[in-house]
Amino acid sequence: MLLVALTLADAPAWGDFASVVRRQEHMATWVTITVTAPRTSEVLRAIDGAFGEIARVEAALSEWKPGTDVARINAQAGGQAVSVGPDVFDVLRVAQRVSVDSGGSFDVTIGALWGAWDFRWQDARIPTAAELAERVALINYRWVELDAQARTVRLAREGMKLALGGIAKGYAIDRASASLRGSGYRDHLIEAGGDVYASGRNGKERWRVGIRDPRGDNLYGSIEIEDEALATSGNYERFFIRDGKRYHHLLDPGTGLPARGLASVTVRASSCMLADAYATAVFVAGPRKGLALAQAREDLAAMITLDGTFEVRGAATLLERVRTTDPRAR
Repeated sequence: MLLVALTLADAPAWGDFASVVRRQEHMATWVTITVTAPRTSEVLRAIDGAFGEIARVEAALSEWKPGTDVARINAQAGGQAVSVGPDVFDVLRVAQRVSVDSGGSFDVTIGALWGAWDFRWQDARIPTAAELAERVALINYRWVELDAQARTVRLAREGMKLALGGIAKGYAIDRASASLRGSGYRDHLIEAGGDVYASGRNGKERWRVGIRDPRGDNLYGSIEIEDEALATSGNYERFFIRDGKRYHHLLDPGTGLPARGLASVTVRASSCMLADAYATAVFVAGPRKGLALAQAREDLAAMITLDGTFEVRGAATLLERVRTTDPRAR
């Protein structure tokens, strides 16, 4: 089986159960929200509120937009602590726990590598070994100083940079889901660029999401989920090939180079933030250590696809739920 990327599967008709689907662009990807409910002004307002929550989180956690908490933290690296809002502090606190748990395979200070790589085919760039060594020396999650009482964040060394791309999208989806539940709409699905959270059911059935085959744009199969999240990290999203070798955006904090050994990782968790962060951690850790990392936690289940062979391994509790449509898996 080849579990690579998650997309919203074509939903069948659910008898008398109506669905409302809205789509907007946020966090450099398309976000789709589906709510099982008749199309009314109330449900449309609730969906708009959920998108508003995503926009609010994006504004707080973005490292690219001037004046955000994260941008201010980066600007003060090596200097004073920065007072931040609860979103940034909560996300960084979880990020620290994932970093410790993964032995640094997940590290939000990987932002020090900004600009070293360019994964656009027309501008593809591989940094020199000297440049990577200089930047990797600034990557260390232990140097992120969190003061819970003052709610401040400080980067201990000048030149350090936070990059929350491996966790922020999952957190934003969780907040959007909480917004919908707060508006009285428990049954919904939120999907954003390979991260999915399913709340409740789609009519009488569980939500079904599709699984993309890494060797093409076709669906490999699907999986049904309910009150849980799935997140996928893969080497096929942002990459270029040089001299027959694939260079992708999932970088190893210890080397500054693209992580090797896996084509994709999918993690199931109770929250999209955890699924998002651990998908990155497992991918960077590699086949053996990555699976061991997920298996050590009762609240996670992971599936990995080996690079080159496309062999799939992982938790039986996840593998057995995949309904394959690709004849090559039979």
